[in-house]
Amino acid sequence: MNIGFDNAIAFVMIFGILVFLHELGHFMVAKWAGIRVEVFSLGFGPRLVGWRNGGTDYRISLVPLGGYVKMLGEESEMELVADPRDAAPEDGAPPAAAEPPADAFTSKTRWQRFLVMLAGGVMNLILAVLILAGVNMAGREEPAFLEEIPRLAGPVEGAPAAAAGLVRGDIVVAVDGDPMTDWEGLQQAVLFNPGRTLTFMVEREGERLEIPVAITLPPDELPQARYRIGYAGLGPPAYDVRIWRVVEGSAAQRAGLQDGDFLLAVAGEPIMSKEDVATQISSRPGEEISIKVRRGDAILEMRATPEDREGKGLLGVDTGPEISLREYSAGGALMASVSQNIDRVGMFFTVLGKLLTGGLSVRAISGPVDIFIFSGAALRRGWIPYLDLMALFSLQLGILNLLPVPFLDGGHIAVLGIEGILRRDLSLRIKERILQVGFVGLILLMGLVLYSDIAKNLDLFTGIFK
Repeated sequence: MNIGFDNAIAFVMIFGILVFLHELGHFMVAKWAGIRVEVFSLGFGPRLVGWRNGGTDYRISLVPLGGYVKMLGEESEMELVADPRDAAPEDGAPPAAAEPPADAFTSKTRWQRFLVMLAGGVMNLILAVLILAGVNMAGREEPAFLEEIPRLAGPVEGAPAAAAGLVRGDIVVAVDGDPMTDWEGLQQAVLFNPGRTLTFMVEREGERLEIPVAITLPPDELPQARYRIGYAGLGPPAYDVRIWRVVEGSAAQRAGLQDGDFLLAVAGEPIMSKEDVATQISSRPGEEISIKVRRGDAILEMRATPEDREGKGLLGVDTGPEISLREYSAGGALMASVSQNIDRVGMFFTVLGKLLTGGLSVRAISGPVDIFIFSGAALRRGWIPYLDLMALFSLQLGILNLLPVPFLDGGHIAVLGIEGILRRDLSLRIKERILQVGFVGLILLMGLVLYSDIAKNLDLFTGIFK
């Protein structure tokens, strides 16, 4: 199947489902509040097919990206309600206000309108929790080292970490005073702080050292350079290297290595990653070497002679980190999902704060092109990674829509909140100005994100369809 088509299908599914369910939230609460919903559309653009029921046109539209809900009075508040303060009387009497129909959005109480506007974002937040709970119940296979305190297998030569003095085997216990409990936390500490000097507390041979590391932008040859995020060159994580498969008839089998053995040392050199194995073996074709392994509780040492394949040594093993399968009961999966989503919310606002203060480039934001690329890649890896990504995007869509930004749901909620505090409606002229400013600002921001998204991914995006 064409990779470009894969990406298109994955993008339409993830974007369409999330936006459609967002609008479904608005629709359900609007119906509950007695608001006439004139159109509930799956997709945008010209109407293809549909039916009418209860005053609502349920339709499928041409462009299969999400959907929309059109409530009576929602888009024409300025026309349905006249404000006497905004019109000069001609005959000395105040102008008559046009009364909206009883089932119009504008005729409902502030509390009801608040719930309608809130429902879309809340639907996305609930969906994020439910999807991630389902992923947790299905079980996750992850490298075991991801849940361990990060240990370095060897910083990249010449990179900031190596230049600062971090060395192979260092255990990073804290960064700028924040404890590092896993590899993901360490990666985030680096990624979110380009241009800053962070203090790494490392454990080395029983001692704790504080080492300042100047975080830079990634070198241009690295894929992450396009995002202008932080880079330290920490290198691969250190972990226990397991032999997952011994090739039949190989040098490894002749030496007595078995599936499930853990490699401790090759040719006297400690093994901390699969890259270490490749380095030690490939450089010793035809040379007898010692191999130390852990098998159960026993430590064994054996001799092997890597085969010579075009000047490079070949042992005949598939290696990698120990894999842990995380499984949950229904209740445990739900509680874990809530905790994971809370962590993701914290990360969202950390990134937002960095963007607003100039700590991160706008290129760090994922726009539609990134989503197109990421969704296709996730789907090709399987349904679990794809659903995990969908949960993340659903959470972000929900939060974004609830931010107090004019023209978004959160902007309408903020206006309703102000009116509730003042115990009166704001002038329609003020509301109109708020919406106009919000609309212009939103269009400019979307244009900036889209431009940045296309610019940083142009080579990948065009290459997908080759």
